[in-house]
Amino acid sequence: MRASRAGLAAAVSLLAAACSDGAGVPSEAETLDQFSRDRTGFEAIVRTVTAEPRILRIERRPDGELSVLPSNADPERVASVASFMERHGILYVSTDRSVEPNVDFTTFEHLGATRYESRMLTYRPADAPYELVASIDQEILGDPVADHTVFRSLGDGWYLRASSLPARE
Repeated sequence: MRASRAGLAAAVSLLAAACSDGAGVPSEAETLDQFSRDRTGFEAIVRTVTAEPRILRIERRPDGELSVLPSNADPERVASVASFMERHGILYVSTDRSVEPNVDFTTFEHLGATRYESRMLTYRPADAPYELVASIDQEILGDPVADHTVFRSLGDGWYLRASSLPARE
């Protein structure tokens, strides 16, 4: 009887952990693997969205449709980026209007009851992040209730960015 209660308690603990706000957050290793498997593809998308006229944002909505800014962006370029996003499970790609633009590839975003979590690969050729860490996972897991927006350098202007913030009411 004690063994089954211990087993039941372990199962309940695992289920609670799986249903917590952090459930489904990709690990640092998973995100790095995604990037390393197709780095040239990510670099090609940077060139595609930053070519003039720039594509500022492409987002896959929950219904599968695309939201594109500007709305009159070149359909062939949009289709190329959308195909890449679909293959890699990217939620949205965005850039800015700076001379050397940053490009963000948001790969995970979740607003839970208590935490907001996001992960992105970001290209910042001239705008290095202010706080670099050796491991985003270790930084966040080291103090899981703190506000975190941390960057890990991948070299050549590429970074892995992770945010873990308390949900706002």
